[in-house]
Amino acid sequence: DKYVDLWMSRYAETKLKDSTYTEYDSYFRNHLVPYFGSMKLTGITPDLVQGYVAMKMREGELSPKTVNNTLVPLKEMFRHAIIWGYLKENPAQNVEKPRVERKEMDFLNPDEILTMLSVANAGMHKTLLLTAVLTGMRQGELLGLTWGLIDWNSQDIHVRRSLYKGKLIEPKTSASYRAIPMGKVLSHALMDWKVECPSSRA
Repeated sequence: DKYVDLWMSRYAETKLKDSTYTEYDSYFRNHLVPYFGSMKLTGITPDLVQGYVAMKMREGELSPKTVNNTLVPLKEMFRHAIIWGYLKENPAQNVEKPRVERKEMDFLNPDEILTMLSVANAGMHKTLLLTAVLTGMRQGELLGLTWGLIDWNSQDIHVRRSLYKGKLIEPKTSASYRAIPMGKVLSHALMDWKVECPSSRA
């Protein structure tokens, strides 16, 4: 637990994006520290890490994917322990991960999309849903969108930030920075909402 505090302050706070830091902090507080916290860093073995995975799977509170996600900061933390001279090997490096069942994506068909838009309240909500349907933007990207990110000349929406837990953050990867063509239907809908909406709202 003391090394977790050290790693979070020495590395995570300065190197990770806010959203990733928050996610890692949650994994440590809720899952990793309760299991490993009282152990000596040098006493944590591959067998103990595998035991953690087995315990989480038996409990059934987390999905296999989430269990795997908790291993990411654990491996990274141990990697830095090697670099900083605390460990010689990473005990989480070769842990066998739970198998994640592949699920088919569930999405609305064209008729369902038309039905959704037909019953949506006019104004902000309908414009938001239309933007989601016609651009494929993620929820956080949609909620982080402001008028300054729309180029009316090129008819593009520029994705430059995302709303995460009440904070505007930069995208995690360079591929997330992109320009999305609006098309006439969406352009007209957004322009109508820009004229209609209160000046204090985006």
